[in-house]
Amino acid sequence: MALYDTRFGLPQAVVDYLNQGLPDIYQSITQPSNTTIDDESTSSDDLNKTVAPIIQATRGGGGDFSVYNPDPTRTRTSDQYSPYAYNRAMRDTGKFGQTVGPNPNLFYPTPLTGIPGAIASYAKNSLVGKGLGALGNMMPINQRAILENELLGQGFQLNDIGQIVSSGGDINTAENIMAGYNASKITADTFQKRRDMINEKMKDPVQKAAKLKALDEAEAKILGIATDKTTSIFDAKSLAKDPTYQSFDDLVAAGLLAGDDDDDDYEFDPTDPRQFFKVDPVSRKSAIDQEAANRNVQREIARRNAAAIAQEKSNRDAVREAAKTRASSIAQEKSNRDAARDAAKKSAARKSAVAQEAANRDAARNTGRDNARDNAQSSATGRGATSATSSGLGGFGFSDIRLKENVELIGKSPSNINIYKFNYKDNPTTYQGAMAHEVPWASIKHSNGYMMVDYNLLDVDFKKYNA
Repeated sequence: MALYDTRFGLPQAVVDYLNQGLPDIYQSITQPSNTTIDDESTSSDDLNKTVAPIIQATRGGGGDFSVYNPDPTRTRTSDQYSPYAYNRAMRDTGKFGQTVGPNPNLFYPTPLTGIPGAIASYAKNSLVGKGLGALGNMMPINQRAILENELLGQGFQLNDIGQIVSSGGDINTAENIMAGYNASKITADTFQKRRDMINEKMKDPVQKAAKLKALDEAEAKILGIATDKTTSIFDAKSLAKDPTYQSFDDLVAAGLLAGDDDDDDYEFDPTDPRQFFKVDPVSRKSAIDQEAANRNVQREIARRNAAAIAQEKSNRDAVREAAKTRASSIAQEKSNRDAARDAAKKSAARKSAVAQEAANRDAARNTGRDNARDNAQSSATGRGATSATSSGLGGFGFSDIRLKENVELIGKSPSNINIYKFNYKDNPTTYQGAMAHEVPWASIKHSNGYMMVDYNLLDVDFKKYNA
């Protein structure tokens, strides 16, 4: 057996290895790896064991699966994220500086050695490999694939057609809230429509707050971190493919995105890409450059729209808060007015009560004077009638303590009722009799509010007092 293949100049061991069927080592070549393979310890079985998990992870599954119940063999997770492209862009692109991260192995994969290394080197340097490389340089850069890879790095799960899928946990998380959406089609307007629907439809304040918080976090990751990294990688790859490529930032720095002095009166239109840059048609290098510039402009427009929407939301919240404060102030003012009216009513009632009490006192004084006069007349004629009898009230006489003064206990009746001597207020004549509040069974209340005693029910006489 020949040790070398005379047609290609390869060692016979390499030819034998190639003849057994090549394993899929694509990911081993293109992604970072800390695995080293040496010539002496590696066999084809060992290589198959190394590559098999990678092949299995990329195979389709089948079955009745959806974005909310994904097939785990077809769902891409953060375990498949490769930081290689972004790390290389950060290292090689001048605008990012020349700082190398803490682990240089992240920038490039560990070179393969042994038979796999020989195969990879041959594949790269052969006519076929060079032809594929040239063809790759002619193909447009797959910006969607870059975005999906960066979303994996942010913890999102994607299926094989680029849709975000749920991890099966809490839906109110940044990684799950956008399940079912095509990652490359999500814009700031997508998030705003969902916010508007949640604010309109949802009644539970706790669930509403959780969903809005998850949407904010998802937007920051998708339209912020992942999109910014995608732009960096796209610019770096575009520059590597075409040294004349100019990114959005490059155009800004070169002054190509600024207007001239003749445009001072031109009304700004954020939806018109021409507002952001003016390029002389002669200086347009190719349709690909123009398309890339347009994409950059659209991304900038999306960023500005997102900022405007966020500001509008903040303004709406401020207006709502001011309305709440005003409503609270109006309610407090109404409460104060009601309280003032109640206080005025109570004050009027107190004044009315005081006036009524004064009127009652006046009526009582007048009645006392009339009774005293009647008693005096009765005594003068020798009839011995009480003031009540002489005034036509039967056996009743005013005996309310409030009408009396100079009250003094002078004895008790046979039934043990206290007998007092007293003067009616504003009347110098002294009388004797009982107190209405001590004989409730013989007392009634007059319409003027003062108590009267029916002396016919007592063994006490009401009469003028003689010492």
